[in-house]
Amino acid sequence: MKLFGIPLLDSEGRYSNQEIRKENDIKYCIWCGKDISGKKRKFCCKDHWLNFYHEYLERFDWNHIRNRILKRDHYTCQYCIKKDQTTIPISRSKLEVHHIIPRCQGGSDLDDNLITLCIECHKIETKKLYTNNKQQTKIDKFIGE
Repeated sequence: MKLFGIPLLDSEGRYSNQEIRKENDIKYCIWCGKDISGKKRKFCCKDHWLNFYHEYLERFDWNHIRNRILKRDHYTCQYCIKKDQTTIPISRSKLEVHHIIPRCQGGSDLDDNLITLCIECHKIETKKLYTNNKQQTKIDKFIGE
């Protein structure tokens, strides 16, 4: 396959379609990869813009992420289940989504780093984390790191 007579990939597969288009100032749709003509900047049609926007929200908008995690965990505190096997769903306003590895320590908003907790359990976990960080800071100062 060629673009303006230029192979899209060389023999070692080093060039991507995107790189060739950038070199030749060719605009293309972010969603489907089709060439764009006219005044359009990033998408060839409104449907592709909407698809991209919805996927962006699903990945990066906290409200979407929070709702997805709450639904995944069946609106139940995951620590209370472990403690006393209570599986009664709690109202959404009394639940929080907790980062297992905090973002300030390099944690992410990916699903495997998030867990549903009730307000009480969330306070306990946050307090543990704060205490551990405070102790670690004291240890680091003592050691001289």
